[in-house]
Amino acid sequence: ISCTVSMQYYDENAGWTVTVNVGDNGGLSASQNTRTITVNLLKDIRIATTPPSGPITLNFPTIDPGEVNQGATNDALTITNRGNYAGTITAQGTDLINGPDSIPIGNFNADITDAGACILPGEGGTATVLSTSVVIANSILPRTPPGNTEDLFFCAESIPDPISSGDYTGTWTIVI
Repeated sequence: ISCTVSMQYYDENAGWTVTVNVGDNGGLSASQNTRTITVNLLKDIRIATTPPSGPITLNFPTIDPGEVNQGATNDALTITNRGNYAGTITAQGTDLINGPDSIPIGNFNADITDAGACILPGEGGTATVLSTSVVIANSILPRTPPGNTEDLFFCAESIPDPISSGDYTGTWTIVI
């Protein structure tokens, strides 16, 4: 006798007990439930911009030195859980650099609500000020579809003054 049990990619990582029940035409039966299998943790996400674009980049409008509370022109970064992890989302970032000038990563925040208005923590928002590694406030990435996505919105809280104009580049990493 051979039996196959299908599992979903989002099934909980844990020890699973395998129970087998068999019966015959004579009314005899047997049961066995002393075997277990282990489903390991699978952390797998897909990140896309909304609206979709080529490479995953966060773009901000032209921001003058001294300006505050400028939301990214991307509607959101959409994180889709393609594994069985369930938990929070962490962002890791570096300062944005242009030659000798930089914009500290701490001048940016991320939130799970639309940051077009740059809702700041002091103004009733739950935005997380980015640093080298920080859990995004109130983020939760469920493992089961539908609903296994989380949108992240980004905001430049302030731009240093003085600072040179130009394109600034940094690396931000989303971690689960």
